[in-house]
Amino acid sequence: MKFERRASVRTKFRGRLELTPLVDVVLQLIIFFMLSSTFIVQPGIRVELPESKTTKSQDKNELTITITAENRVYVNELHVPFGELPTVLANKAKELGKEQILLIKCDRAVEYGQLIRVLDVAHGAGITRYGLATKPAVSSSS
Repeated sequence: MKFERRASVRTKFRGRLELTPLVDVVLQLIIFFMLSSTFIVQPGIRVELPESKTTKSQDKNELTITITAENRVYVNELHVPFGELPTVLANKAKELGKEQILLIKCDRAVEYGQLIRVLDVAHGAGITRYGLATKPAVSSSS
């Protein structure tokens, strides 16, 4: 027995690519990756630290002074006018004790004299141990 083949049946049912499910899956993947990714945002005061080849990491300090390029002084991210700095540092030094290390984050554009004035105020408040924050130098391989 011989069956008859119809050529019109083959050409009538061609496969189609449905775009709606494809778009749904792609959008779900985009949403998944956006929700599961983490964004690192550094809160705080923007300071461009100078580079140093001998930078060492240190534990989190409880007392930090930040001097911005505009010569604004911050104590633990709280803006303090320079005239009030001796009082604020004296109070902080009493709270934290003599073993506390003061971390100074100074923008590279700040004048050397401003840094020395802040160090004098800190020394006058009884803080004798301090460190200067830097960022690691980028080594250039030739």
